[in-house]
Amino acid sequence: MYTPASFAETDIKTLHRFIASHPFATLVSHGDAEPGASHLPLMLDASRGEHGVIQGHMAKANSQWKDLVSNPVLAIFHGPHAYISATWYQANNTVPTWNYVAVHVYGTVTLITEKAALAKLMQATLDRFEENPNQADVKPELMDQLLDSIVGFEVKIERIEGKWKLSQNHSKDRQQKVIDRLNTQDASQSKKIAELMAQNLKG
Repeated sequence: MYTPASFAETDIKTLHRFIASHPFATLVSHGDAEPGASHLPLMLDASRGEHGVIQGHMAKANSQWKDLVSNPVLAIFHGPHAYISATWYQANNTVPTWNYVAVHVYGTVTLITEKAALAKLMQATLDRFEENPNQADVKPELMDQLLDSIVGFEVKIERIEGKWKLSQNHSKDRQQKVIDRLNTQDASQSKKIAELMAQNLKG
């Protein structure tokens, strides 16, 4: 990921917190014919390995899983984003841009295909995302069918990159002007970017 030094976020705890709070990711791999991408919820286990492990599953009918163990994969975790108008800086010779936050995870994949391990993964998924996991009662016969139709996987994180593009290349006065304008927007994404920019200004 192209990341100028002023936009780089390297604190591993910050990156892990971002992944945990933005778990819906794009998993990109490359097969023999063409790249593949799937949009999936991924779970982080920060306690394993130097950078952690992410886990997930996809439909067995999705042929991308066959390419996952051939080459390194990239998981892109998307955060808030917002358009920034050049007029907001109230200065000459400025250009519009787009502010955003994203984390890229690179690593190698191990497939999870054994039923007991898949069942454990699915229970962990329910525990992670269900508001009341105990009420998410799936009948054993249905669960058995579901396990036959999915492939689980885990990615050992070998490299992790964060980009917090929040107008840090502009003066604090200009950044504050952008924050003020973003806070007038109706979109929740704009307000979240404004919040992150304000946090960054405070250090």
